[in-house]
Order: sequence, then structure tokens, then C-alpha cells
Amino acid sequence: MTRQEYMQQLAALLTAMPEAERRDALDYYEEYFDAAGPEKEAHTIQELGSPQNVAEKIWEGTGAQSGTPMQDNSMPEQGSRRRKSPVWIVLVILAILIVVLLVFIGAFFPIAQNTMAGVEMVDSMYLQVGKIYKARTWDMLRHIVFPASMPAIMAGIKIALSSGWMVVVAAEMLASKSGLGFLIIRGQESFDIALVLVGMVLIGIIGALLSTLFSYVERWICPWMTK
Repeated sequence: MTRQEYMQQLAALLTAMPEAERRDALDYYEEYFDAAGPEKEAHTIQELGSPQNVAEKIWEGTGAQSGTPMQDNSMPEQGSRRRKSPVWIVLVILAILIVVLLVFIGAFFPIAQNTMAGVEMVDSMYLQVGKIYKARTWDMLRHIVFPASMPAIMAGIKIALSSGWMVVVAAEMLASKSGLGFLIIRGQESFDIALVLVGMVLIGIIGALLSTLFSYVERWICPWMTK
């Protein structure tokens, strides 16, 4: 039995289920097949069991009556409507917010610290020249402080880029069903060394590409730094 035949049988067995819940269930098993990979399709089918057994578990999970024959491709609708708990929705939103907060913390503090250090290292002679020419505060920031501290700011952004990327991968490992971090954990759980190595190589390649692209942006914004 192929994956397509398996999913077609499962879809037929869930015909009587409300469309939204039926779609969620089918999407879940499609993602399960995708995560396992086409080369392990037969193993995944064997691991899941027959479509009838999977459909029975889905119906039991929705509150449908158990033990009902499934040869007619239908199940009683009484009590079958599954409602996602508001608490569950709140937990999902909190998990997303925590990931965003972690990425923000990992990226914000290197930029802030380097910006402060860059401003503190501005040569006082430049500031005195600005005062002699009676430059306003905004002009001092724009023409003296900001250009002089730009190397430190760009260095902070580069550090934030790498640390933010590491936090994203770590978050995918802990609480995600997609991404390179998820693939590495999936490969670790299934003892798929090739999948783990591919994920690690891709993480390194993406990090190197981000650093290279930022170097070009840095040269464009601060051309005097290349001299």
C-alpha cells in the first residue's frame, strides 16, 4: 500500500466527521509522512497500522462511540465534535510569544551593548569641533556620533544575527513541528543519522550565508570600514 492509497482510505473512513476536524486529522498524518520522508514510507505505514485502526483512534479521540463497525465508512456523530480548549489555545500563543521573546533578547542586548560602547568611544575632539561650529544635538548625532559609532553598531548586529539564528534553531528543537531543529530531533528519535547530519550542515550553511550577506550590507553602509 502506498501513502496515497493509505490517506485515501483514511479520508473515506472519516467522511462523517465535521470537515474542519477531518481536515486537521488528515493534515496531521500528512505531516507525519512528510517528517518521516518518502524513503521510509513503508516503515511509517507499518508503524501507524491499518487505516481502520487509525480511524478508530481518531474517532475515540473526538468522543465518538467506540466499537462501532466501520465497514459503512461512517460513524455516529453524537458527541463527535471536538472542541479545542481555550487553555490549549492560550498555551500555544504563550509558546509563540516565548520564542519571539527569546529571539528578541538574544538579538537586542548585543546591539544595545555595542551601540553604547561605540558611542562612548567617539573621539571627544570630534564633539568639540561640532560645538565650535554650533551644531545642534541632532546634527551632532547625525554627522558625528552616528558615523563614528557605526562600526561598533554593525558588529553588534552581526553578533545579534548569529545569536538570533541559534535561538531560532533551539526553539524549533524544543517546541515546533517544522524547521531544521525539528528535523534534527526527528532524526535523533528515529536514529536517522543522515537526517541529523543534513540538518546540522544546513544550519551551518544558512549561518554562513547570513554572515556573508551581512558583510556586503556592512560594506555598502560603511564603505570607509573597508579601507
